[in-house]
Amino acid sequence: MSDTPLPPQVVIRSVVSDQLVGTTTITDDAIATGVPPGTKLIIVNPMISVPPPQFQLRRVDRTQPVYEIFAGNDYVRDGEPEHVRGLVFAFADPPAQKFVFTYVEKHGAYTIVKLGTNDALTDPFSKDIRGAERSIRLRPLKPEDELGNSGQLFTVRDDEPQRD
Repeated sequence: MSDTPLPPQVVIRSVVSDQLVGTTTITDDAIATGVPPGTKLIIVNPMISVPPPQFQLRRVDRTQPVYEIFAGNDYVRDGEPEHVRGLVFAFADPPAQKFVFTYVEKHGAYTIVKLGTNDALTDPFSKDIRGAERSIRLRPLKPEDELGNSGQLFTVRDDEPQRD
């Protein structure tokens, strides 16, 4: 599975919370300050179900699993102003950030790490906030033996299996 290119259109699900990744309009003025209008946050949202949000992947390196991620026509990358560094957004304007997708066989899921760093997409899940919308963050990648409940594992599929 790790050598197989990912499909161009995917649904991303956090393994730790079993909830879908999507986008939302920024409503927090503290976050919105200095961020271009129309920018969206990349989030995990327990209320998302049908239809699942779709992300587009564009492979940018044929020798490694390096992809740019798009949310519709928006370019996914981390925050640029200092006060939002570590948050992940969908911007209307380029560039898209490059991410390395690494399949972790033991968990049947991927880590998604910003190219050239050790910073991984992370669902900041805890039981206390299970029902709340959460912003995806970039945090240092945990060692493989600590990935299980780290929030850094995601399923990446071209279709979303129906849930009961």
